[in-house]
Amino acid sequence: MRLYNFLVVFTLFLVATIFACHIWLIAQDRFHGIRFNSGHYKGIHSREVTKGSARISQWRITELRAIDSQRIYMHETTGYGDLTARQCCAVEAAAKNNPNRQVHLFVSRSELDDEQQQKLTNSSNPSPWLTVMQHYPNVEVIFYDEAEYFNDTTLETWYMENQWQDDQQEAHLSDYVRAVSLFRGGGLFLDIDAVLTLKPLNEPRWTNFFVVKSNDRITLQTTSSSKIFHLVHGHHLIDMLIFKLVEASNSPQTEPFEVALDASLARICNFERKGLLDPGHNQCLDVRLKEERDVFLPPLDTLLSRRSFSRLKENGGSINLQSLQQVVRTVVEAQEGVLMTWDAMAALLQQNKTFFESSGFSVSSKMVLSMLIADNCPITAAQEKIFF
Repeated sequence: MRLYNFLVVFTLFLVATIFACHIWLIAQDRFHGIRFNSGHYKGIHSREVTKGSARISQWRITELRAIDSQRIYMHETTGYGDLTARQCCAVEAAAKNNPNRQVHLFVSRSELDDEQQQKLTNSSNPSPWLTVMQHYPNVEVIFYDEAEYFNDTTLETWYMENQWQDDQQEAHLSDYVRAVSLFRGGGLFLDIDAVLTLKPLNEPRWTNFFVVKSNDRITLQTTSSSKIFHLVHGHHLIDMLIFKLVEASNSPQTEPFEVALDASLARICNFERKGLLDPGHNQCLDVRLKEERDVFLPPLDTLLSRRSFSRLKENGGSINLQSLQQVVRTVVEAQEGVLMTWDAMAALLQQNKTFFESSGFSVSSKMVLSMLIADNCPITAAQEKIFF
């Protein structure tokens, strides 16, 4: 009986201790959080959104809010705290097409001094990309200190020894940061420099998945992609992924994240180079592998044709900007893919292709892409000139 009473008391003590620790961490998070609003610092990190002001915070080591497996997260890692028009468009498109998901934009500003950081968030003359973010209440801009962000992770030594400043690895800093974000909060990663979101990402199929770079089920020679992936917070693959990234950092790798991911899938899930797309080889039953063709839209020049517009005329419609926009939307909606790569769009622009020309109305590559961008990131498109 005494033993039973002791165990009950001991259990209650542990529960109380854990509860107290959580309260303390939350209090620390609120104490250290910084919100920039109307150009002033505020001590408490508020979740309320003030109309016309961007939701901006400073990440701290005690951060608990960022643990959100449903969030979409993106990274800007140059250290200058700025986004290009293309990067801003990528964030806006993700937020616009997924209004029910939080979008965390992590921005490093390690290269800025205090005066420059104050100027960055000056409400009287905000940066162009922050002006865009003000329109989306589901977007939060999270500035972070890289040294603090890597602290207490397996990659801390790699960062503190300045291995990332090596000429061959500096370009891959974002590979390591995205893995740390996955470790700290989980969620759906989108490469801010590579993809444009065209459709919602709310279905269950966008949970615990990776994309493989092959559409060939015969040869099955595949590698994984780092443009988009998702894992819930605490997933057992995350630790192995970071461990393999440490290994990759010891030798030059073209794409360290993809190399580490392939090695992790092989080690944990029993994926082999000749069986990556074969469900029978998957021992991680909660992890999906998707082919690129199920995620990324094919090049637009393979989707749009003269026939698309000829049919419109045959049905009594006229070719104008409004009907063209509807054709483009219909073609995109008919596809399985939800993202388009900027590389695919750039390639189409280089071709300078004319899809249709009749009665003085010409449908060019540039016109189609402009409509696609205006549909998915309208505010960035409208303010594109002020980015330059």
